[in-house]
Parts: sequence; structure tokens; C-alpha cells
Amino acid sequence: MLAGLLAASLAAAALTGVELRSVGARSHTDVTFFLPLLAAAVACAAAVFWHREERLGWGVLAVALALGAAAEAAFPLPHQEGDQMPLGAGIAYGVFCVAGGATLLALSGNLRLRRASNQGLWICVFGLATIWTWLFLAPGGSTGDVVYGALDLLLALLVLTALCNHGWPVSPRFGMLAGGFGLIVLADSMHVQGHLAGVLGVDLADLLPFAAAALIAAVACMGVRPPEERARSGRLVVILSLLSVLLAVATLVYDHYSRLSAGTVLLASATLLFAGIRLVLAQRGWRDARARARQAEVTVAVEAAGFDAAIAVGPDGRIVSCNERARQVFRRDEIEIVGKPVDGLLEGGDRPVDELFADADAGALPASVELNAYDTHGVGTPVEVAIGALREGSEVRTLVVRDISERRRREEENRRLAAIIRSSEDAVLTKDLTGVVTGWNQGAERLYGYSAEEAIGMTVEELIIPGERREEAQRVLDEVGAGETISFETQRRTKDGTTMDVTLRAFPIRGLTGEVTAVCTVAHDVSERRRRERAEEQESEALLWRGHLRQALGGGDLVFHGQPILDLKSGQVHHHELLVRMWLEGDLVLPGSFLPHAEATELIRDLDLWAVEQGIRVAAQIPVAVNLSARSLGSRDLLRAVEKRLGEEGPPARNLTFEITETAAAENMEGARELVRELTQMGCGVALDDFGTGYGSFTYLRHLPVTQLKIDSEFITGIGADTADRRVVESMVAVARNFEMTTVAEGVEDRATFERLEELGVDLVQGYYVGRPRPLELGREAIHG
Repeated sequence: MLAGLLAASLAAAALTGVELRSVGARSHTDVTFFLPLLAAAVACAAAVFWHREERLGWGVLAVALALGAAAEAAFPLPHQEGDQMPLGAGIAYGVFCVAGGATLLALSGNLRLRRASNQGLWICVFGLATIWTWLFLAPGGSTGDVVYGALDLLLALLVLTALCNHGWPVSPRFGMLAGGFGLIVLADSMHVQGHLAGVLGVDLADLLPFAAAALIAAVACMGVRPPEERARSGRLVVILSLLSVLLAVATLVYDHYSRLSAGTVLLASATLLFAGIRLVLAQRGWRDARARARQAEVTVAVEAAGFDAAIAVGPDGRIVSCNERARQVFRRDEIEIVGKPVDGLLEGGDRPVDELFADADAGALPASVELNAYDTHGVGTPVEVAIGALREGSEVRTLVVRDISERRRREEENRRLAAIIRSSEDAVLTKDLTGVVTGWNQGAERLYGYSAEEAIGMTVEELIIPGERREEAQRVLDEVGAGETISFETQRRTKDGTTMDVTLRAFPIRGLTGEVTAVCTVAHDVSERRRRERAEEQESEALLWRGHLRQALGGGDLVFHGQPILDLKSGQVHHHELLVRMWLEGDLVLPGSFLPHAEATELIRDLDLWAVEQGIRVAAQIPVAVNLSARSLGSRDLLRAVEKRLGEEGPPARNLTFEITETAAAENMEGARELVRELTQMGCGVALDDFGTGYGSFTYLRHLPVTQLKIDSEFITGIGADTADRRVVESMVAVARNFEMTTVAEGVEDRATFERLEELGVDLVQGYYVGRPRPLELGREAIHG
């Protein structure tokens, strides 16, 4: 953008015949004023397209800056052309000043003369008039000098008016734009003053128009939005007042050595007087603002107390404000409270109120203290007072006063009720109709673990109701509050977090007029009884499932489903794992329902023998794997059954693999070692199932000469994302190869896992991605099709 602006400026200079190379006043002014103003005009013209919501302002600025550049090119220095200034140049420069200043005023927000005046506008008027009469009304000045100086004064005044209207703080973008026009005014004024003083040549003022153009172009890139309505601070008027004071003092001091015109001295004196008045008014405004802030703080603090009484106490210990509730608590009118010493209304304990204030400021006071509030007749009411610390910059402190006479009455009633029911062995507690505990006997202390002091004043939901039963507490309050007595069995929570079973009876407590005022509940711990009942239920369920299993073993209601295990190298089904199912009343029951009950008794051995017999029969047609329980490890009956059936059925022993879990082998290592040795001698395969889930898994391989390692699905499921699982599986595969064992990966659920296992060199895979358990269709073509 900057390169484009420079190129456009140079092109415009060439087309208009601006002299950039020749030496002289005209070429000097062309470079100093014409090129920067023209570059800024081009930037503003571009901003019309960049910021369409501000296009009117940027369009006016572009035209104004172009006219300013033309005026500077047409009339570089008045003394070069004599006293006659071209009329067109004066009009063009005047339009530039008026249009540029008016646009700044529009961008400063909604123009309000009162707001600009409050921000120091009139001080600026007097100060600028002082400078103009001092610097530009010189005897040797030409008409052009006077006109240019007046137009510069007008533009400077408009810029300062826009700043005053904008207010403090000044936004960065608006400040840059106003600063750009201010630098143009300053540079032109310095050139005119240099002419009047007879000083010509290149100086620092020649750089100011370029800085002004850079600021305007930068704002044109970003855009300048009108400032939002906000509270203006008085900082700007103070800054302008101080600058005006310095200007006026400097003018009067200069007049002492070199006489100035009477008008200049008069304007300087008026500037000094007006700035002093504005500083005094600003100081008063700040003082009033602080007073209003303190009063607002008192009002907010008092009103924030809500339903509690609140009073505000001044630094002299007298009450400065109170709310409606305070008049009710103290039983006084506002005129009898405000202005009175606080220690005349609040007393109690052995410490005066001013000592309590000191402790509150030091942070050594509890959250609240109990005192007495006295009415006009000297009758005291027990109250709870929260004393606020005196905050920095504040002159008042807030006291929140709560009437606790009703609470004291309830506490007295609770003490009497507790004495009546203290001897009860059951947990007896009372609560009001909101659920707040008002009575708590020793039985409740023993049952729930909370002391009466801890419980009273708390809600039952917070103390003893489990989270999932919170609605139950409200139901009890609603039903008993309506006059009903209810009994039911539920659960409650003790102080240490233990959940227990209780029988609960809740009945209403009525007042003298018969209305329900509170609820009493009596709880009895039945956790031991419920534990026995649950144990009996579980034992009954176990007996029932064992009966179903015995019946299924005798009636032929057990069947095998086979889950295929795939050989990754050949792509064919290597063998099927046989998984038992039970038919019960027409439904197929999964082993999770009956196997746990069988494993707790010797019935599991009968199930293992059935599995061996049926598995060998199936192995005569297809290779299969049969699961054995921990109780069958080391069983001679099972080994004899395997040996007998292999001899009778005649299936190849290599078609038969027996699976034992790593956990079962760890519990009976000697029996597992004997079983594995005997089965492998017969030619059967033995797989160590769930490998990797126990401690010291690899050490088992020294004692168990198994032929297969089944890697637990725990390591397979996350193998695609978990680097640790992948390394574990790699280690298992490497160990299996060293021991000449086949690896089987369980739990293969998706293609990504399948492919990753193939990359790791696993031999066999099993899971829902390969195939789900299904009824076996015996026949090689049906199984392997």
C-alpha cells in the first residue's frame, strides 16, 4: 500500500508539473507539503473502498487533503508572490481546513457543545487566540501570512474541539487521526513563523507533514469507528488546563522582556483566569463524585442485605444509613436510628462494639457475633451481627443484623424434646417443614455418627440422605406435612459415608392449634437383616441355577456353539473354540448366568467331563478347543476320560486343544503342570488362556509346556493407539516363538486391529471381526466354507 501511495504521489507530481529537483522556495514547499498531503489524500480515497461503513468521512477527507495539497502547490510562500495571494489557493486551503476539521468532529461522536465545554473547549479557544495574536499578528506580516495563520488557527480549533467532544480516554485510532491534522497545522504555522522571523531553509518542520501523512494513512488502513457512549473522566480538562496555564505564564513572562500587543497580554490573562476556574471546578467535581460514590457504596451495601437488617456506620461510630428491615428489628423509626451511636443500639457480651470493629478490621473476628438489639423502651432482642471490615478508600462499614429470637425459641424447644427422647435406642430426629434438623437424640448420634451440635441447623439432605434419594426427603415432608404418618424401608448415609438399610417411620408434630409444625422420624438399623436376606437370596439363586445345570446335564439341554479362530498365514479357519450354552424353557442361556454358581461347587467337574466327552466327539470332524475349569487341574478322572474317549472315538489328538486360564494355573501350579504334561503326551494341544493378565506371566512358561498362548483382549483392544500395548504384544509373540508356541489374539473387533496383528506376526486371531459364536454345522465344507 505504501509503495502504491508513493507511486501515485510521484505520478501526480509529474502530471501537475511540481518541481522536485530545482532548488528554490517553490520546490521546497512542493516536497514538504504537496507530496505528503497528496499521499494522505490517496490513502483516504482507498479507505473509501476498504471501510464502506465510513466511506462518507473518508471521501470528505480525501477531497479536503487533495485541496490542501493543491493550495500548497499553488501558493508555497506568500512572500514569493508579494502580498497578493491567489484567491483560488486561499479558498482551497480554507475548504481543506473546514472539511478536515468537520470530518474530525463527525468522527468524534455525537457533537455536544456542553460536553466539549466541560472537557476544556473554552480554555483551548483562549489559548489558541493567545498564540495567534502573539505569533502571527506581527507588523511585517503579509496578507497571505495572516490568512494562512487564521486558517491554521481554525483547523487547530476544530481539531481540539473534536478531541474535547471525544473525551478522555482518547482511542488510539482517533488520536492518530487528530494528531495527523495537528502536525499539519504545526508544520504550516512553523513555516509562516519562519518567514515572519526571516528564517528560511530546511529544518525539522519539513519532516512534520510526512509524519502527519503516515499517521493519516495508518488510520485509513485500520478504519476509525465512532467512540461508544461511555463515562468521560475529567483528566482531559485537567491536562488542557495545565497546558493553558503554562502557555499563559510563558506569554506574560515573555511580555516582561519584549513587549507584546495589549490584546495578546489580555488573552493570556483571560486564559490563565479561565484555566484556574476550570481546575477549581474539576477539583469540586471530583470531590462530589467521591461523595456520591461513597453514598452509592452505602446504599448498595445496605440494600444487598436482602431480608436481613443492615446499617452503615460512619468513621465516628454513628449510623449513617439503614434499610427497612433494620427499622423492624430495632423497633424504631429511621429518625431514631440514623445519627445515633451504634453502641447505643447494639450491646452484649463483655466487649464493647468499638473493640469488635477493631477485630473485624484485623481479620480476627468470627463471621458473626451474637448481641442484643435494643428498642426505644430498652427491650432487647437477640440478634446475630456480621461486621464488615473497613475497606481501603471507604469511610463506612456495613453491619448485617439478623433477628435470631425465633431460632432461640426453636432451640429451647429442641432441648426439651431431646430430653424426652434421649433414652430411645432408635434414631429419633425432628425437622421443620423445610427439612432443617431441630432435634437429634443419642440414638441418632450412635446410628449416623453426627453429634447433636453438628446436626441441628443442618438439612437432612446434607446429613444423611444419599444423593440418589434426595426426592424421597421432599416426598416425606410433603406427605407428613399434610398430616399423614408413613412407614417404609430405605437407605441412609452415616458420617463416614457408609450406606445402611433402615426402617423409617415419619409422623407429624402438631402445634397448639392443631397445625403441623414439624416432622419426627424414627429410624431403626436393619442392615444386618438385609445382609442376611441378600445372602439368602443369592444362595437361593445359586441353588436354583445349580438345579437347572444338573437337569441340563442329565436331560441333554447343554449345547456347544463354536467361535472360529483364523490362521493369518493361510487365511483359513484353524479351529473352533467350543462355548457352552443351556436351553432353559425354550430360551438359550449364556454361561455367565450359571457358570459362576457351578464353579463354587464340585458340579463344575461334571460340566468339564461333559465338555470333554462332547468336545472329543466334535473333534472327530473338525479341530476344536475345549475350556477346562480350575477345579479340573490335576484331576485323574478327567485325564482318564480324555484317554478313554480318544481311544474310543478315534479322532486325531491334534484336533483337540484344551484351554486353561492363567489365573487357574497360578492357583494350582502343580496340578496344572501335571495336566499339561499328560495332555501333550497324548498329542493334544494345550492353550494358556488370558495370558498377560496375571503377575509373573512369563515365569509360568518355565513350568507349563503349553502349545498355545492366548493373548488377553485387554492388550488387543487398544493396540492401534497404545504404544505400550503394542510393545507388550510384540514381547509375547517373541517369547512364544522362542518356546515354539503358537500365539492366538483374542478380542479382534475391527479391521485395523486385524491388520496390525498380522504385521506383528501373530499366528491366529479370534473375535467378532473374524466370526461370532454360532451353532456348529458339522461337516468340513459347512465349517470351512
